[in-house]
Amino acid sequence: SIVKQCHQEVGAKTIQKLEISHKDDNSWQTMWKAFFTPRQLGEKFWVVPSWEENFVTPAGTHAIVIDPGMAFGTGHHATTALCLEALEKVVVSHPVESLLDIGCGSGILSIGAAMLGAKSIDAVDIDPKAIEVTQENSIINKLDNITASTTPIDQVSKRYNVVVANILANILVRLAAGIVQTVGDDSTLILSGIPCHQIAEVHETFNAAYEAHWQRGLPEPVLTQDGEWACLVYSPA
Repeated sequence: SIVKQCHQEVGAKTIQKLEISHKDDNSWQTMWKAFFTPRQLGEKFWVVPSWEENFVTPAGTHAIVIDPGMAFGTGHHATTALCLEALEKVVVSHPVESLLDIGCGSGILSIGAAMLGAKSIDAVDIDPKAIEVTQENSIINKLDNITASTTPIDQVSKRYNVVVANILANILVRLAAGIVQTVGDDSTLILSGIPCHQIAEVHETFNAAYEAHWQRGLPEPVLTQDGEWACLVYSPA
């Protein structure tokens, strides 16, 4: 067998038997509840787990109720906070008819944008579980203007007022050509999930992709940071 051959090649004298067993892992549910507590993000939001039924949100703020399920995004990660803070500034300052949330995870950014007044929101993610969780969280928050799907970004033909992508920098770079085609003349592009040492790489990649598609460069971004993470906001000139 392959195992015996490998042992012979490394000169092992005995072969230990390896036993593999499977069990359902529900421990994540308990772990979430241990550290996922209500948290204020930006000026206008409290992110509240679905099991905190008695939490009262302070006046003038929105409660985003999240049941994380198996999808990423509880608002406890710096990149999510940076994105929500950027959305606060963008959505409050201009009317947003349409918004695209790329890598929606639990749907937290889509829900926050809807609460701020964004009218029509498309949320996409490659993970079907994220789509399911986003849909469930939209219902929990009594929102009916979020459409979630696994549509690949290069197949999204629409252009949006605001495009937000909070995903790892390496994936941002890979998806840049697809993302820039969804950004029109008067659109705002918000990119997050970027370690500080990759800011230049992400900016250069997106500027080149935008130039290739639209025959002009992106405006200079506004940079915000939280620890080792960065968010880039490209607003129309």
